[in-house]
Parts: sequence; C-alpha cells; structure tokens
Amino acid sequence: MAERTVIELSMPCTAGFAMVARLVSSGVASRLSIPYDRVQDCKLAVGEVCSAAIERAESTGQGGARIRLRCLAEDDNLTIEIEDNVPVHPPRGDNGLLAETQEIRRKMLEALVDHMEVVQDPGSGTLVKMVIKHDVSGT
Repeated sequence: MAERTVIELSMPCTAGFAMVARLVSSGVASRLSIPYDRVQDCKLAVGEVCSAAIERAESTGQGGARIRLRCLAEDDNLTIEIEDNVPVHPPRGDNGLLAETQEIRRKMLEALVDHMEVVQDPGSGTLVKMVIKHDVSGT
C-alpha cells in the first residue's frame, strides 16, 4: 500500500498569511524530493490561488473569511487543495478586465502544475485542487 501523509492548515484569508501557505506547501514538496524548480512552481501556484481568494474577500468585504490548505503527499505526487469560504458573486460593472485577469491566472496555474481542477460554489466559496508529480520525465 502506498504511503500517504496529509498536512492541513487553516488560516485567515488575509495577505499576511499567503506567505505561510506558500512556505508550508514548498516545505512539503521539498520533503518529497521534488526537484527545486518544481518546488518553486508549487510555491508560485499556491501564492496565486491564495491571492485570488484574498482579492475576492477584500472586494466583497468578507473580513472573517478563511483559507484551508491541505497537502496530500503520496509516493508519486503531491496534491494541494486550497479552499476558501468566500462566496462567489458575479462581477458588477465588469468591463472584461476581471474575466481577462482570471483567465490569465488560470493559464499560468495550468502551466505550473500537472493537473488542476477548480470547483466554485456561489454560496460557499472555491476549491482549487492542484497535482504536482514527483517525476515529470515519464519514466
């Protein structure tokens, strides 16, 4: 049976704690012997997802919002789940810039990780699942 380790962190959805999430996820990735450049990809991806949640919380006045980071370390990959409780509202008065920013962020995340899934629930927030494989060479 494959070994599986779960690390969880719950924190306020504020800018000061995004760095904590980045450090935790990169620490877990390093411990799994994921190559340095992939650890940096992981750190950048986690920072982007947390920043998006923080931006939504600030723009909607959700002062008590929280982010939950969950790292699932397995033999062949690292799965990172980032969930927030910031309700998802359609943008008001959007001139297309918000949608364009979200699309750029999504494409960047897709380039940084091996697999990504985003689940948005208008009433309860967003869950982003990202997978980083230990060996991307295919061998």
